[in-house]
Amino acid sequence: MNNRNRFIVPLILGGAAVLFFIAVVTAAVVLRTSDKIVGLDYECNYSHNSSLVSSIASALGNRAAEFNKGLCLLEKKEYGEAYDAFVPIAEKGLADAQCLLGDMYAEGLGVSQDLEKAEHWYRMAANQFNGCGLISLGFMYYDGNVVPKDRSEAAKLWKRALDISPVPRGWETWYANIEGRLGLMYLEGDGVRQNYDDALRYLTRAAGADDAEAQSALGSMYAKGLGVTRDYVQAEHWYRKAADQGDVDAMVRLGTMYYSGVEEYGIRKDFNKAFHYYSSAANIGDAPAQFYLACLYLRGEGVEQNLEKAFEWTEKSAKQGFAEAQNELGRAYEHMKQDPDKAIEWYQKAAAQGFEPARQNLERIFENTVTSAFSLDNLDLEHLFTDEDTVCLSKKRSADLDTGVRDPFADLDLGDN
Repeated sequence: MNNRNRFIVPLILGGAAVLFFIAVVTAAVVLRTSDKIVGLDYECNYSHNSSLVSSIASALGNRAAEFNKGLCLLEKKEYGEAYDAFVPIAEKGLADAQCLLGDMYAEGLGVSQDLEKAEHWYRMAANQFNGCGLISLGFMYYDGNVVPKDRSEAAKLWKRALDISPVPRGWETWYANIEGRLGLMYLEGDGVRQNYDDALRYLTRAAGADDAEAQSALGSMYAKGLGVTRDYVQAEHWYRKAADQGDVDAMVRLGTMYYSGVEEYGIRKDFNKAFHYYSSAANIGDAPAQFYLACLYLRGEGVEQNLEKAFEWTEKSAKQGFAEAQNELGRAYEHMKQDPDKAIEWYQKAAAQGFEPARQNLERIFENTVTSAFSLDNLDLEHLFTDEDTVCLSKKRSADLDTGVRDPFADLDLGDN
């Protein structure tokens, strides 16, 4: 090696060493000062043969890098490795990792399900004012999982979460959900003092974020004039939005609204629409909707009259415990099926729920010890489901549908809440 190279080679090596040292120090500073969820942007094609930068990040203890790595593993459903990635940084105090560990214990992902450990990690995150932790711990208090059921504490935790601004990316749906739940709590006085103004505020925000339950509840506030001027057009608007998302209560309430009509508000009776919404809810399994659908089949409103389908839907509703349907099923067995034992059985089920017409039917049967003889072939509609005690035509209902409309099968009374 000539003299020139003797000096150049060490110079190059020395310079490289200095540059490497500077790069490492710079990386350390950058990585440590970026110890937030936005840290290193791992792509979720992460493998054990990760890049040099990723290795340096882990070696330097950058929690954001480890968290993002855990997220990718979680997304790939490699739960055991995700758990291993989250534990060290959760123990060092990273709130988002703590909350995700809570989720893994709550759902049994990569670990045995353990709600007590889930509660521990949720609380650790919540104590750092972490939205995920506050919301998740709030649900535990709301439902009474591990901790005592305490709706008031749930409300406090959720309101703290809502104070976080801006809403963490990816949590928009959860925030809308808890706003909707808070709105319902204020509407019903559940865990908080009843306050229609607060209910309207929370429900309006949640409904605007497409929370279906909030949309349905907001529709009811407008239909009944709770905290607002009664407005059936607004009620219809919010019920429709909720029903379009599959909310069963909204479907039933829309069915009721279209069956009765609200002419003063430009909402006309429309049996076809009533049938559409009742049948949609009935097919999902809603017991009241199944019975109302049976009544439409019985009377041929919005659909061709079909007595067998009327019986079928009445039976489905009755088997779910809907008292009105149980009473009508008793009448069907008494008059259509000529089976007094079955009639008595269903009357008793309805009467046990306090449904007065069923009790009267039992008294009549026991007094007379005879039943009427009807069949599908010689059915007299004037006597089937249409006596004074019937539900389909009577205003004597055991419960209000909570729509501002008294009864789906009675005239509308705007003055009756």
